[in-house]
Amino acid sequence: MMEERTMDRMTSTAQAPDSRDNLFGVCAEIGATIGINPLWIRIGFLLAVLALSFKLTIVAYCVAAIAFKLAKR
Repeated sequence: MMEERTMDRMTSTAQAPDSRDNLFGVCAEIGATIGINPLWIRIGFLLAVLALSFKLTIVAYCVAAIAFKLAKR
């Protein structure tokens, strides 16, 4: 069952946020909003950490988390 779930996640293009798999659901929410796999968003955040700065990326992630929480109200 776990393998099926993993394969489904790898082949799916957009998924609803799953609270068991993420910190604040930022990458999953962005992926679901624009219709791409959240894995690509996570890779983008990783590249941003490496290319820009850790602090700037964490601030952007936190701002996105707050924005999504406020939007769901």
